[in-house]
Amino acid sequence: MLRFDSAGVSSAAGHVRDQAAALVDLGRSCAAVGADVGDAVVASGLDAVCGVCADVFAVVALDLGLLEELMVAGAVLYTDVERRAMQAGGR
Repeated sequence: MLRFDSAGVSSAAGHVRDQAAALVDLGRSCAAVGADVGDAVVASGLDAVCGVCADVFAVVALDLGLLEELMVAGAVLYTDVERRAMQAGGR
C-alpha cells in the first residue's frame, strides 16, 4: 500500500513559511539601501526601485503563505483519507 508522508509535507510547509518570513525581512531591509547615497537623484531612484522590490517580496510572501496553508490542509486531508482507507480495509 502507498503511504502518505505527512511529516515530509509538514516539514516542507515549514520551509515555505520560513522563506516567506525571509522575504518579508528582505523587503523591510530594502528601505535602507539608498540611505548612504550622497546624490539625491540616485537616492530617489534607489528608493523607487527598492519600493517596487519590497512590494514584490510582500506579494510573493503572501503567495507562499497561501501555499503553506494549502500544503498543511492537503496533508491533513490525505492523512484522514489514508486512515479511513486502512479502517475500511480492516473490516
